[in-house]
Parts: sequence; structure tokens; C-alpha cells
Amino acid sequence: MLVRSSSGAFDRIDRIIEMIESKGLDTKLAIDGAISQMLSSV
Repeated sequence: MLVRSSSGAFDRIDRIIEMIESKGLDTKLAIDGAISQMLSSV
């Protein structure tokens, strides 16, 4: 499905963050980088 709104994109990001945190991985810097790239490309 295509993301129709920015809130939908953030919902997907939240799910990804939850999955990563549940696995105990420390990748907050990678997440921040991906989010900043996504926002700059909008």
C-alpha cells in the first residue's frame, strides 16, 4: 500500500522502532539517519 499521509509514514517508522527495540538492538543512530533522510526527501 502507498502511504497517503505523513502520519502513515510515521506509523510505519514507529512499528519499525518497536520491532528493533523488542529485539534489543541499539540502532537509534541508524533510525535517526533513516528518518532524517526520509524527511529531507519529502
